[in-house]
Amino acid sequence: FRPVMTSPGGGDSRLVTPDRNLADELGRDPPANGDGVETFRTTSGQQGVYSGQFYRRLRHGAGRLQISDTGEWYEGQFIRDRPCGEGSREFQDGGRYDGQFLDGLKHGNGRYVGPDDLKYQGQWVKGRRHGRGRQEHPHGEVYEGEYETGQMHGSGSYWFQNGAKYSGGWHTGSYHGMGWLYYPTGEAESVWHDHGSMIARDKPTHVGPKKGPGALQRGAAQTHAKQALSALLPEGCRLDGLRGR
Repeated sequence: FRPVMTSPGGGDSRLVTPDRNLADELGRDPPANGDGVETFRTTSGQQGVYSGQFYRRLRHGAGRLQISDTGEWYEGQFIRDRPCGEGSREFQDGGRYDGQFLDGLKHGNGRYVGPDDLKYQGQWVKGRRHGRGRQEHPHGEVYEGEYETGQMHGSGSYWFQNGAKYSGGWHTGSYHGMGWLYYPTGEAESVWHDHGSMIARDKPTHVGPKKGPGALQRGAAQTHAKQALSALLPEGCRLDGLRGR
């Protein structure tokens, strides 16, 4: 079983900043303070409109910014020209994010829905999935657990389209460490991976409807894992920390 490696679209780019030197060409200078409308052209030549609050001629407070050429928009809180706080953003590819921002990037808690109906709900840091979250793929597969810099990393569970499930450790998007594989047949087995490669597994055991991972024989699996890992270590090294419990 292999998880689908898909990242939310929309990119990690910040919203464009207006070129203040071109504001006069388009006829709308931003007001010094209070509510107003600013029509501008970006440094890359795209035309946009901002309507909302200003402070010292900067977008600051509640407002809406839209890039006319691409249809991309942001509505929410601004601080010193950058989206910061609660807001919503629709990307050029049709994806949409609702949640928290920092310095123009997805940051904090939020929900993203892509143009292909990929969904992610959870934590973000500097535009990437980071912390705990849940990602649902259009074909029905689901991951719920920990992320680091945009990849499944830490502890999490993955539900496959055929009804199977993996629950355990992850490292940069691959199975890593101790985990459990649950099959649609009702059987389950404990497994051990090293950066995506299986190095040990236990004999499949039937798990009843009221039993969980604790019903499996952890000791046998850890013994197999210890033997497999020991074979990879230089002579004289020991794995005293891997004991059955």
